[in-house]
Amino acid sequence: MNELFSLKGKGVSWGTLALAFALAVSLWVYVTVQDNPVIEQRFEVPVDYVNLSDNLALADKTENVKLRVAAPTNVMNTLSAADINAVVDLSGAVQGQYTAKLRFDLPPNVDLVSADANEVVLMVDALRQVQKKLQINYESDLPAEGFMQLDAVLSPQEIVLSGSEEKLRLIDDVYVSVDLAELTGNYRASLPVQVVDVNGNSLLNWVKAQPAMVDVLVPVVSEQPSKVLPIDVTISGEPAEGYVISRVVVDPAVTTAFGAYSKLDKLDYIYTSAVNINNATNKVSQSVTLLTVDDVTFDQSADYQVVVMIEKEATREIDDVAISLVNQQSDYNYQLGQATCSVQVSGPVSVVSTLTNRDIEARIDVGSLLPGSYRPVVRALTTANVEAVAPDSMSVELKVTRKQP
Repeated sequence: MNELFSLKGKGVSWGTLALAFALAVSLWVYVTVQDNPVIEQRFEVPVDYVNLSDNLALADKTENVKLRVAAPTNVMNTLSAADINAVVDLSGAVQGQYTAKLRFDLPPNVDLVSADANEVVLMVDALRQVQKKLQINYESDLPAEGFMQLDAVLSPQEIVLSGSEEKLRLIDDVYVSVDLAELTGNYRASLPVQVVDVNGNSLLNWVKAQPAMVDVLVPVVSEQPSKVLPIDVTISGEPAEGYVISRVVVDPAVTTAFGAYSKLDKLDYIYTSAVNINNATNKVSQSVTLLTVDDVTFDQSADYQVVVMIEKEATREIDDVAISLVNQQSDYNYQLGQATCSVQVSGPVSVVSTLTNRDIEARIDVGSLLPGSYRPVVRALTTANVEAVAPDSMSVELKVTRKQP
């Protein structure tokens, strides 16, 4: 600054200084432009439609628009169509033919030179929905040699499709594509839903699929003989004192086993890995695996879940339980000293509390008795998970006589 004042004092004017500065800037701009000139390039970009009301859908629209932009060479060298947004705001759209302005969002240092269109003409329709069953398109027919596919499991099995009535009428197939080529195990994937017309053209630009992704499981198993077997849960430990098991549930309850006939014929059920209930006072839930059997494989498509229900133990005496005689001889008469008895039962409180005398049977087996007087043993039979504890057995008077001819 002192030098500037010094120059002025030596007869250099402010105008001369300003001219010199302008010349310097012009020279810098000239050199810069020469090294990095502004150039133009043409792009085709998709049109993005936003803010359309939830109760409307587009029946016809412009998919892409062409435009020309200008930018310095170094910017243009890295520019792509993905960096340019062509946007149509449909917040004011109404049903029928509708004209809307195009807005171009450009990166810094990029200028719009021209566009093939500055507005678009649309057909707006009421939003409609249909529900379609999801199909599987197998890109390859078979897994590896010696293996076969079982029925696929889709979640969900049906898809809700939203769009204009005109576009929904064009739907020919809703599917996911699965490739099983050379597979020797289960196929699991989350796959995009495809929606096509009768010519195989995608309608996803017009129709929205809900959900857009689905979970697919295709069990791939050996081609050996198979057998469906029930699953038996292995329990480890005992509930806490004063508690009992009321129910054991396994889901799924069966599995498919694969192997030689000679191996499968020997199997009546399949065991699970152990579920530990030691000192439990409430339900125990656990994922389990199936225990292996020599030369036998299982359908591993399912996740096996076990729930062991545990409740407090209750004891209750039930009166007026009818005594029945089994294995009676047709030529004998049987006379009981009493027709009913009392039975004390023990088991889960939810079961014991609802028992009646009709749920318990007291039996005497008279099949081996000849005419005479006896005090046979009465055995009490109860429902599942309930035990007769007092008395476990009892005796009553019984008189057997031969019928008169």
